[in-house]
Amino acid sequence: MSYFLGDSTIVNMGIGGDFSQGLLRRLEPIALLQPKKIFVLIGINDILKRLPIDEISKNHLTIIHALKEQCPTATIYFQSVMPINNDYHVVGKDGRMPTHEVNNEIKQLNQLLETHCANERIYYVHIYDALANDRGQLMHGLTYDGLHLDNNGNQVWTTLIRPLIH
Repeated sequence: MSYFLGDSTIVNMGIGGDFSQGLLRRLEPIALLQPKKIFVLIGINDILKRLPIDEISKNHLTIIHALKEQCPTATIYFQSVMPINNDYHVVGKDGRMPTHEVNNEIKQLNQLLETHCANERIYYVHIYDALANDRGQLMHGLTYDGLHLDNNGNQVWTTLIRPLIH
């Protein structure tokens, strides 16, 4: 992350394959750092695991409350969950999931997250549309597997959040 953003002071505490419940259990090290700004992007693995959207949304809200309590001076940015592209055979817990189904769930979750952010007076960063093609899927040329961003995708993403960092 710091490579793409050109800032060695940025600490990436994300863990590949993590779930919102896992992040909830790992908030203490974040609080110990008392960062000025916190950027959160989590939820796609929960959807692929077929957790109910309401449960994921509840976890998002719990994360927001915990961060506000444990890092009271931090500015918090929650990023929308990115679309997927099933042309690359992204699979969930129960096998291949239809892209439209997953992306519809992502949109539902993002709407709930945007509402939470407004209610809690934290920032919501809508990145979904900048990464989606006209079919609402993660654009080819921005991903190597339909789920994760490649270098081009990371460039698009960092262009969206870089102005918020400093």
